[in-house]
Amino acid sequence: MKTLLLLAALLLVAAPSFAQSFAHIEFPSGPVNIAIPDSDPVGIVHTISIPNVGIATEVEVSVDITHTWVGDLLITLTHPTNGTITIMDRPGVPTTTFGCSEDDVDARFDDGGPDGPVETMCGPGAPGIFGMPAPDGSLATFIGNAQGDWTIAISDNAAGDTGQLNSWSLWLLDVVPVELTSFAATANGTDISLRWETASETNNAGFEVQLKDGDAWNALGWVEGHGTTTEAQTYTFGADELGVGTHIFRLKQIDFDGNFEYHGEVEATVETPGSHLISSAYPNPFNPQSQFTLAVAQEQNVTAELFNTLGQRVAVLFNGT
Repeated sequence: MKTLLLLAALLLVAAPSFAQSFAHIEFPSGPVNIAIPDSDPVGIVHTISIPNVGIATEVEVSVDITHTWVGDLLITLTHPTNGTITIMDRPGVPTTTFGCSEDDVDARFDDGGPDGPVETMCGPGAPGIFGMPAPDGSLATFIGNAQGDWTIAISDNAAGDTGQLNSWSLWLLDVVPVELTSFAATANGTDISLRWETASETNNAGFEVQLKDGDAWNALGWVEGHGTTTEAQTYTFGADELGVGTHIFRLKQIDFDGNFEYHGEVEATVETPGSHLISSAYPNPFNPQSQFTLAVAQEQNVTAELFNTLGQRVAVLFNGT
């Protein structure tokens, strides 16, 4: 009786790094033209709905308001999940504080991130000033997932002036989707281990691991994602008892809303150590069938026989080249 010693063959194939792609996206409200009630603490509200575009690492907001005295306005912005901050809280200053000689203020508020400042435009076609008004609250509160309804609220706490909200916009800067930074496959005997890392994730339900079979892709298993996160994550998956040869894998990343995209492809090779390799029978125990893989290092005549526990030959499984 011969004992086979299977030596582990190791192959590491690293995928090219996926460069992070950043997007600067504006979501304009379009013409609104809602009158701001005079001396009304309730005021007006307006909503912009943002689809699933990714994770925003910086947020800005711009407002176009026609008003004879901006110093009595209270402006707040509400995030779909991260609460409400105050953009302007009745500063008691005239419109000209924004560098505007007219009563039409188009101001973009920013916390002072790397993408500011920009011009603050004053009235139709009027020259702007270089500088960006700082919001009373921190827009950094809204860094992260941007999907959902964003609501602006404006109220006027004093009498004797008039105005309206003409339009407003949300600016999502450095928007990051699911970013795969590495994807690698390692072969050890007949087993292959997959490992991949993400730099950030947005609404990531998880990954379906797929193995190529001819021109088709077969699903091997599922790995849960981390939803929405800006922290790096590491994932692993094991594909066991594969036959000798090169195996190609890819990832199907699926969002909670069913949207998906593919990442990869990477490959790893199961090699024949020594003269031959025989895998374990699968499934084990079995009834009524099981299977295993036998590979030889070079073409030759092979006889594969099956014996019972008493040492009696019960079948010739293969006899040929």
